[in-house]
Formats: sequence, structure tokens, C-alpha cells
Amino acid sequence: MEQTEKQQEFERFIRSKLAEQGLNMSKLADMLNTSHSNVSQRIKRGSFDCIELYDIADKLGYKIEWIKK
Repeated sequence: MEQTEKQQEFERFIRSKLAEQGLNMSKLADMLNTSHSNVSQRIKRGSFDCIELYDIADKLGYKIEWIKK
């Protein structure tokens, strides 16, 4: 199954935020108490739920805000 453009964009975004923090996928997996392969596959699929995304953002020192268009 090929990644959609949005999935690829999400993967690039997460990887760039990790790089900004000097982290990699293995470190993120450790922070989330899961395996590297699980995190990698879920990022490729874009299959995190909202709560997990808030948790990832928090662990990377960010917060997610909803801004009305």
C-alpha cells in the first residue's frame, strides 16, 4: 500500500520535529513505551489518534492548538 500525500507530509513533519530536538524514531518509541517498528509503521500510516498526537507533541515540547479557519 502506497502512502498518500498527506501521510507522507505527516511523516516528514514528525521526522523534522524529532530532528529539531536531536531525537530519532527509536528515542520517540522509548518515550512512548513502545517499539521502534510500531512507531515507524504508525507514522507511515498516519494512524495515531488525537490523544496520542497530543502526547507526542507534549513530549517534544509542543502543544497542539485548534485554530478556526
